[in-house]
Formats: sequence, C-alpha cells, structure tokens
Amino acid sequence: MLIGVGVMIAIAGIVTASYFYMNRVFHAYKVEQERERKDSNGVTYQTFQNQLLKYSKDGISLVNDKGEDVWNGGYEMENPDVQTAGDYVLVTDIGAKQFYRYGGDEKKGEDSGEIHVETDYPIGRARVTSSGDVVVLLQDTDSNVITVYRVEDGEARVRVEIPTNVSDNGYPLDYDLSPDGESMVVSYMEVKGSQIETKLCFYNFSKVGQDQNNMMGGESLGNTMVGGIHYLDSDRVLVLGEKGFFIYSNMKQPKKVVSESFKEVIASADFREDHLVLVTGKDDQKEGKTLHLYNARGKLQKETPITFSYEEMIVCDREILFKDRQECRIMRMNGKLKASFDFGRDIDAFLPAWKDDQYYLMDSSTIKRIRISENA
Repeated sequence: MLIGVGVMIAIAGIVTASYFYMNRVFHAYKVEQERERKDSNGVTYQTFQNQLLKYSKDGISLVNDKGEDVWNGGYEMENPDVQTAGDYVLVTDIGAKQFYRYGGDEKKGEDSGEIHVETDYPIGRARVTSSGDVVVLLQDTDSNVITVYRVEDGEARVRVEIPTNVSDNGYPLDYDLSPDGESMVVSYMEVKGSQIETKLCFYNFSKVGQDQNNMMGGESLGNTMVGGIHYLDSDRVLVLGEKGFFIYSNMKQPKKVVSESFKEVIASADFREDHLVLVTGKDDQKEGKTLHLYNARGKLQKETPITFSYEEMIVCDREILFKDRQECRIMRMNGKLKASFDFGRDIDAFLPAWKDDQYYLMDSSTIKRIRISENA
C-alpha cells in the first residue's frame, strides 16, 4: 500500500514538473545570426515559405537566411499592398491600375514567376488564393466590378466578372474567393436614408452556379458591419463582424453553422490552419481586453485576459506573437504566456522563423535571428 502511494506521489510530482516546464516563461534570448540592415525604413518584412519577404514601393524580393535574394521583382507603386496564399504572392498598387503575382508553377530556378496585369479601372482591394487565382475590386464613379483572374500558360485571363451598381447593390466592403476558385462570398453595404444595411451574397462558378447566374443565395446582416471575409477551406467561410463572427458551410447551398457574439468590439483577428484568434476590447485599452481562441470549426477552446498593450498580432502554427513599440510577447495556443521581452529600443518587426523557438528581430540597423532561452 505504501509503495502504491509512493508511486502516485512520484507520478503527481512528474506531472506537476512537466506542466511547469511546458508552460515556463522565457525572458532571455541568444542571437543565432545577425546581419546589417541595408534598406530604408520604407521597407516592410513578413515571413513567407520559411523565409523573409521584403517589399517597398520599388520592388519585392524573397530573402533566405543568409540575406541572399531567392528571387526578386521590380515595379513602381505608390501604395503597394501584399497578400500571400500557398505558394503565391500578390502585390497590388491600391488606387492605381496594376498588380503583380509571383510564385507557383511558373517559377523556375531563380525566376520569380512574375505575372503583371494592367487593369482598366483603379483597384480598391485584391486577394490571391492558394490555387493562384487573383480577385480584384475595380472601382468606377458609380459602379464596381469584382473580377476573377486565372493564370494559365503564364498569362492572366479574366474568368468571371461581377458588376455591381452602388445605388442598386450597395458598396462592396470585402470578399474572398475559395481556394479551389469555385465560389466567392461578397459583403455589400447599402445606405437607405439614415440606415445602413449589410448584405452577404454567395456566388458559385461551377456548373451548379451557372444554372442560377452564379448567385447561390444571400443574407441580410442588418446594421452589422463586416470587417473581413476569409475562406477556412473550399467549403467553409468565416465572416467577421464588429462584435462577433459567423461561419457558413456548403457553398452550393450556403448555410450558417456558427454564430458567435461578444459584448466588446473585435480589436484584432487572425487565423492559421486550425486556429482562429480574436481579441475583443477597445484599441486604446491596456486593461480589459480578452483573447478568444477557437478552432477552425468555430468551437471555443480558451478565453484569457490580455493585460498589455500591443500594435500588431500575428498568429503562427502554434503560437501568437504580440508586438508593441519596444516590447514583444509570445503566447501559446493554450493561452499561457511563453515569452516576454522589453528590448529598450524601437522594434520594426518581430516575426516567426522556421525553427522552433527562433524568431526574427528587426530594428532600424540590424536583422537578428534569435532563439529564446532561460538565460542570456
């Protein structure tokens, strides 16, 4: 009997030690690699395919761990917007009439696989899918056209055009195209006197949708403003509102399967694979924010308070990165804090690297790849 009790105590001790070990908080790091930053403050970085995507008004390049260009593309843009999905990168000159798509099957060796398209009207918004399709919102004075481009044999061809009249349909707030390119969801804002109404429209470009002029259904969300539309996979779409979200399934016969609402507004939202992360509370609040962790099916996994301020939130495969002006924090997907740093200087970027516990730390003069540790 005494032996059994001893074993149970030992197991409990191991479990407790393992819990604290797996949930310990790091405050130190070691520099694995450091190189001089030779670009200007007008250059933006983000991670893509386990490397760094670097872009500005004058061009874009994919940079490896040694600081060498894997590929690069040149352009001149006043307001470049960069979107990525799968193996593809889309750079759009918002408010102008051009976009570039890079990557995919067209990319060979050091070639970027560049596809350049000039549009007839200014572009208000653009998206790229993991299959390489590009969707742009072309804006005219009283009407808009949502245009889907499919790249084949190195050329971008118009696959679908959805014209909308502002006075009849409302203004398109956001949209997304499914990864397989077969369906699309668009939110429209219609002003009726002093009232605002938001409508969702579901389109399908397969044979099923063609029998109904591509329109598969619609739904009014009342005065709820839509902050974002994102496909979770080819048959489920996430619609973000001001104080909640919806998930719709079955794009051939769209049906709302999840509806969540909050008391506070959604301050930040991001998702990766099976993780949907939302922070509610006002942007100017340091206290009083709440982190909500959902899986991709819309099931709540965890809620935890946020007691710090931040400027940017990035969701990785298993972690959430928060960056403020001089401080950065890393949170695990169980809601536990993993690391907290006060660098004592302005930080331009804090991004995940491709190795466990390694991250890119950028200031105005250097790019460091660091590994978090218990001791400096």
